Amino acid sequence: MQLGLKNRLRLISLLPIIILFVITSYFVYNSYENYRAAQILQDKLSENRELNILVNNISRERGMTVMYLGNSSKNTLKSLIKQRKVVNEKEALYMSNIKNNEALHDHSEGMVNCSTCQSIEALSESLSQIKETRLLVDEHATNFEDVYKTVYGAAQHKAISRLEEITSNQLDSEINAYATEYISLVRAAEFTSAERDFISFAIARGSEFEEGEVNSWISLIAKADAFTYDTLKNRELVTQLNAIFKNEDTLELFEDINTERTAILSAAVSGDFETTSGIWFTMLSEKMNSISSAEEIVLTAMDNRAITVQEEALQFLTITLTVWIVSTLLAILGYLLSNEIATNIKNLEDVLKRVAKDTNESGGSVDINLHTAKGTLEAYELLERIIEQTRLDKESAQEASEAKSMFLANMSHEIRTPLNGIVGFTELLKDTGLEEEQSEFVEIIEKSSENLLEIINNILDLSKIESNKLEIEDIAFNPSEEFESAVDVYAVRASEKHIDLGCFIDPQLEHPIKGDPTKIKEVIINLLSNAVKFTSSSGAINVDIRKVACDTEGITRVRFEVQDSGIGVTSEQKARIFDAFSQADTSITRKYGGTGLGLTISSRFIELMGGQLDLHSEPGEGTTFFFTIDFEEIETLNESIKGSFSSINALVLESSHKTKRQETYLREYLDFYGVSYTSFKDLNELKTLERQVSYDLLFVDYDYADESSLKAYSDVSQELILLTKSYFMKKIDTMNLEIFKTVYEPLNNSKIKQALENYHSENFNAKKAKKINRTKFNAETSKFNANVLVAEDNIINQKLIKRTLEDIGLTITIASNGLEAFQKRKDGNFDLIFMDIQMPFLDGMESTKEILEYEEVYNQPHVPILALTANALKGDRERFLEAGLDEYTTKPLVRSEIVSLLNHFLADYIVDTSTPPQRKPTAETTPAVKAEPVKKEVMAAKEPEEVVETIQEKTPEEIPLIVEEVPEVVVKETPPAIEELAVLDEIVIDNEDIEQEVIIEEIPVPVKEAPVEIEEIEEIVEESIPEYKADILLSKKSSFETKLFTKILDLLGYSYEIAKSTDELNIMIQENAYKLILIDKECSGLDLKDFSQLVKASNELIKLKSNILLLTDPAMPEDPDDALYVDENIKNVVNKDLLRLLIEKFI
Repeated sequence: MQLGLKNRLRLISLLPIIILFVITSYFVYNSYENYRAAQILQDKLSENRELNILVNNISRERGMTVMYLGNSSKNTLKSLIKQRKVVNEKEALYMSNIKNNEALHDHSEGMVNCSTCQSIEALSESLSQIKETRLLVDEHATNFEDVYKTVYGAAQHKAISRLEEITSNQLDSEINAYATEYISLVRAAEFTSAERDFISFAIARGSEFEEGEVNSWISLIAKADAFTYDTLKNRELVTQLNAIFKNEDTLELFEDINTERTAILSAAVSGDFETTSGIWFTMLSEKMNSISSAEEIVLTAMDNRAITVQEEALQFLTITLTVWIVSTLLAILGYLLSNEIATNIKNLEDVLKRVAKDTNESGGSVDINLHTAKGTLEAYELLERIIEQTRLDKESAQEASEAKSMFLANMSHEIRTPLNGIVGFTELLKDTGLEEEQSEFVEIIEKSSENLLEIINNILDLSKIESNKLEIEDIAFNPSEEFESAVDVYAVRASEKHIDLGCFIDPQLEHPIKGDPTKIKEVIINLLSNAVKFTSSSGAINVDIRKVACDTEGITRVRFEVQDSGIGVTSEQKARIFDAFSQADTSITRKYGGTGLGLTISSRFIELMGGQLDLHSEPGEGTTFFFTIDFEEIETLNESIKGSFSSINALVLESSHKTKRQETYLREYLDFYGVSYTSFKDLNELKTLERQVSYDLLFVDYDYADESSLKAYSDVSQELILLTKSYFMKKIDTMNLEIFKTVYEPLNNSKIKQALENYHSENFNAKKAKKINRTKFNAETSKFNANVLVAEDNIINQKLIKRTLEDIGLTITIASNGLEAFQKRKDGNFDLIFMDIQMPFLDGMESTKEILEYEEVYNQPHVPILALTANALKGDRERFLEAGLDEYTTKPLVRSEIVSLLNHFLADYIVDTSTPPQRKPTAETTPAVKAEPVKKEVMAAKEPEEVVETIQEKTPEEIPLIVEEVPEVVVKETPPAIEELAVLDEIVIDNEDIEQEVIIEEIPVPVKEAPVEIEEIEEIVEESIPEYKADILLSKKSSFETKLFTKILDLLGYSYEIAKSTDELNIMIQENAYKLILIDKECSGLDLKDFSQLVKASNELIKLKSNILLLTDPAMPEDPDDALYVDENIKNVVNKDLLRLLIEKFI
């Protein structure tokens, strides 16, 4: 018989599980039985204790009874009556417990066959006989033999038999060993009791032993002493039993008993016993007590072991039951899965049969039966044919797709060429003075051409995506600038439709990131295009671009969101909204136009960049498109500008009748820059606030105010920043308002920052209401002629601050801590003090307090004190002013902020340096050599070095004096003399302190002989004088760092050349000379030792010195050998001021 596939699956899946199920079922049953047996054992041991107590008390009653029969004294009767009550109580307790404990009964075959019930019944009969015998004993109507053997002896025997039954046949071998020892102790106690009672009666009788009584006694002695426990394996239990039977008192007791036994045997013939029955009874009772103690210890050991056995049985039961349940579930699951697999195979078989029927061109039958090996083989062959056919069809489709893409690309190019001509000449045609109707026609042509061009571009992008020819760039870019430029594209169109265009680009995106800015901007523009298209007039569009949390180090995660209040889409329309050439419905195309490609292209772009474009929308409530992209972070040397305008207080106008998201965005921007602001709703509230606090700026949205209110706001003491749409530009101009800054929607980070910077640099802490015209510092025509004390404990900061302040003309005195600053203020006169907040000995606050007390006590004029702090937190300015400081600024010093502060505090110390005095040359001169101004780097490279260095070290007023001291040049056969003459031909003095160039004109140089023509001299000079090609030769390990450093060098005014590789670096060193070589240690292929030797060789050949400045990665360990080959070695983390300080050491 052949099994079908379904049955085979069931056999394979269920057979192992069924075997496992059977095995586990067996173990579950056994473990349950063991657990039940352990439970019953504990109940039996509990019964054992109670029965043992009852047996001991019956034995005691028997002993007292036989003593009373031998010698009927009142004291003995009194004790006997008490003992009878104890026996009755123990009997009642035992009978109650054993009858109520169902675990001890086995009624499976009826109560008649229950061994427990039978034992109870037999014991009850014996106890009833004891009660009947008690009356006979009291009446002296019975004899010793009946009491000793027939009544009490039978009862004890039945009870002990029950004890043996309870402790027999246990599952645990250790418990069996304990039970055997326990029964031997019980037997010993029984025979000891029998001996006690027998001899007590004989002594109380006071007559000689009868025939056979001595033999009976000797037999009892042998049985009473016949117990041993040395064979037990539990040594702890043996030790406990030794403590009972082998201690000094017990051994002495047993010896006394043996002595008494000997004495009694000696007097058995005569009946003249030396001991009394009471003494004998007491001695044997003590022995029984010792045996009872041993019984209790053995019982406790049995009980503990029973608990352990029960726990082990329970644990094993739990494990086996778990496995049993799992195997049951697996069996059920296997059965269901086998059915499901069989069903799937049947469905697959049906599908294959249909496929075989469709693909069978020959018309022959194909047998597809997956239940047989032949049918399965037929199915495999069919699948191979289908796969091959699919491959051929795919290749054909790809070729067709490529042909389509090529056609689209070619057609797009061919159409775009004449279309560009149409657009261009249409633009020219607009400026030819057309009539109104003609202008209208030209605008229609222009608009149609633009739409057609957009459609062509979209189709071309889509074809590139479908053919996988679209590449995603990975370049560094400034996110704020790029994203803002994309949003600004639709600013004018949104303004024309009176749409509120809000824009928030997270200010925390202030560092460059790596990605494809072009594609992201195109997506933003597409989304904005749809938003503007589908949003009605007076609607709202909000662009929200935020940095979100990311657990991956080195990754910046940005969430983009474009929200509009347009027509919205339904869930059905949402399902196909990202399909090509698809819009919500055909009416959308007719009403709004477009091809439906924008969202498709945007969605594909986002997918290629690792994100997903999605949307939330409800019909009539607008749409929100959003996506999230991860960018690689770029480390920069620039510090964060967060909180950099914390000294500015602003007022923000709110509206009670209209709310714009732009208002929220404005507050977020102000919070980031640390600007303190207060909201108000009308002019009266503004005036109230002005009386309480001094404010600097006033932010007013044009949509929140009418014309009269705007005029009133422009007249207040605060500088007015007006937020408006570009549509109202001309109208605002006609109002002739005094506006500090007009910001057109959309409001963004750059516009807010620019407005704050403009105010901060030009009007910092100025009193606008007073309109005081004060002298302003001009970097080109003026300087500060003042003495300044700088209190700063960090040496690097001292140098940076000193250099920055000296550049604008200040004379600087340094104090390294607060105490030294206080001392120098006492000893000298200063016009201004810069005070670091955190310093040793006295911090900035404490030093300021001492200075203020000194000025007050000694009636000294107050010197303004400006706080220097690295952490500008909200509330710091108020705290510093309260402590007595006049103002504060942050470290590192920003030149524009410093100039603003100095304009406020040192306005009277600004001096004009625009017309420096010059001395005219003496009359006794040869024809003058006119000096042409050139760049500073060229001047520094000329010879002779002594003349140039001397001129550079002097002020502009002293330069003519230096020139006069140039010795006469005799031009004969010595070219160097000619070189000395020519070197003065192109000298430019760059005085950094006053930031101007002083050009030496017509320097007269007396010449004794000049047989060589001027042209010849210049030719010789050009051939002979070695020159520096540039100030700096730069070689960085990455293109981004190269761009960063070149930007810094441009700001510092140094000329430079760039080596893109180590090979190019070596060639440039051999061919040219540079004052400073700025290189990364991590440049690929750089051998620092060989490179240093190459530079030295080039220096000797060209006769010009080049210094090497090595930049090392801060994460790399410093190599002390690097100092042997370079002039300076620094970490590759520098700012503009520190880099300038380092370069000026060598240039």
